[in-house]
Amino acid sequence: MPLIPFQITGLALSFYCARTLCGKVELLPSRPPWKSTTVSIPGYTTKDPLVLYYQDPMECIEFLMKNPLFSGKIQYQPRQDFNVSGDCTYGDWITSDGAWDLQCHLPSHSTLLGITLSSDKTRLSAMTGDRVAHPLLITLANIDSSVWSSITSHAFSLLALLPVPKFVGIKKGLHGVVENRLTHSCLDFITHPLKIASQDRAWLSDYAGNTHFCFTPLVAYIVNTPEATALTGVAGKTSHLTMATFREFGDPIQHQPWTAASILTSLNTLASEFDPSQVATYTSNAKALFRLNGVNLQFWHDWFLPDGTLPNPHQIFPIEILHHLHKSFWDHNVK
Repeated sequence: MPLIPFQITGLALSFYCARTLCGKVELLPSRPPWKSTTVSIPGYTTKDPLVLYYQDPMECIEFLMKNPLFSGKIQYQPRQDFNVSGDCTYGDWITSDGAWDLQCHLPSHSTLLGITLSSDKTRLSAMTGDRVAHPLLITLANIDSSVWSSITSHAFSLLALLPVPKFVGIKKGLHGVVENRLTHSCLDFITHPLKIASQDRAWLSDYAGNTHFCFTPLVAYIVNTPEATALTGVAGKTSHLTMATFREFGDPIQHQPWTAASILTSLNTLASEFDPSQVATYTSNAKALFRLNGVNLQFWHDWFLPDGTLPNPHQIFPIEILHHLHKSFWDHNVK
């Protein structure tokens, strides 16, 4: 039964006709447009052309900032919380010592936006086509955890669909190495605007129309353990958090963590002695000498923090509950 005019007026709506409703819909923030480009690895042929679908990451970040659902739910300045006893308490990322330290290296009146990425291999079509891709998601660590952890809030924005290649005529054992190189190459291309803003800043506006002088460092990358190992650049049967091998997992010794500096130094040494384009030779020596997986250029190699350093893998790839606690790294990943 249709509503009569006086009933519509009594609903206290912000619109009273279709024209007003359409006008308010037009005021809602629109999603960033999709783009595409063809990608490849020189010297290798794929069964189908590889197309990378992506959005501008800076536009995705601004879209989250302008989302009316997040109004008042995004903290733009690090803070310290204390309990009644005077002890510092930690909750969201914005209350962490890491966020506080990064803010100290920014110019006055700057805004720190903690970039969080997430990806996982997903089948796009089941019955026909056999389409598989790595959806790459992006969000802000500044968003309150109560909102960020809710599925219905859509705090994660789809940033890209990374292609999963099927190479033709490739030698056994090299498919995974070349695929990892392609993934790093795609991530390096997509995140380039974020890397620039992390050092040179960018002007972004929020839902209230306020303009922020933003820096965009990478503070977390949420993936399962096998993917974290590939993105770190270390070889299999090696922890991506520490330099312990599977033979040392039972040791009571606290092993040294992987650092960006140690990995890049090892890569420079490898490149000076072996040609990265000779994938088989390069990979075998990378595993034997440094326990690396054969990727010669990690996507995070130039994503500098505001203090001029690079984020260390053990800091941006958090411990994953399934593989580290529930299944256990030794039982699930190694065996």
